Amino acid sequence: MKKVFLLYLLSAVLVSADNLQRLESGNETFLDTESIQKIREKFIGYQVPFAAFLACADSRVAPEILFSQSIGDLFVVRNAGNVIDDVVIASLEFAVDVLQVPMLIVIGHQNCGAVNGALQLTLEDIKVKPSSLNTIFKKIQPSLDNVVDNSEITQSKMDQAVKDNAVYQLDVLISKSSVIQKKIRKKELVVYALYYEIDTGKVFELNR
Repeated sequence: MKKVFLLYLLSAVLVSADNLQRLESGNETFLDTESIQKIREKFIGYQVPFAAFLACADSRVAPEILFSQSIGDLFVVRNAGNVIDDVVIASLEFAVDVLQVPMLIVIGHQNCGAVNGALQLTLEDIKVKPSSLNTIFKKIQPSLDNVVDNSEITQSKMDQAVKDNAVYQLDVLISKSSVIQKKIRKKELVVYALYYEIDTGKVFELNR
């Protein structure tokens, strides 16, 4: 048993070292890319992003990549389920009020694990052990009213839940932030809820 554990530990250490090397190599490529370095140097002392995003932390959903943007273009806040809390509100208010970002977007995505978890808890009444994940699920569950019934979870239902959550989180953000409300009233800020379809790579605007 001890030998097996030591082999597992050695394997984990080697994998960790390989992953760190992968990141170090990536940074070297970043440093060697002249066009990127010119942009980095331009924004050393300031930033002027043209849009602020609240996106999911899912590794497949990086707004900078989805919209082909570069350093300094987007102000991005990410967490599992693209949910609203005090830290998210403060971060986005910084973007809107201090950086004067004129566009704010909440983007949800196909096959979101956080939304799927909240949907399963809601529809199947699953009893889960106390976990920090429940904090996320509870913030998503109020958005699920339109898809909650006694039927099974289908892909269509899951997609709709993700879309509804993106719209709901944007509405919560606006309702809780007087800073953002004021910017919208003065027509200094436009807001959108978007949906990213992983199957196709396309992004769609959602109706509010």
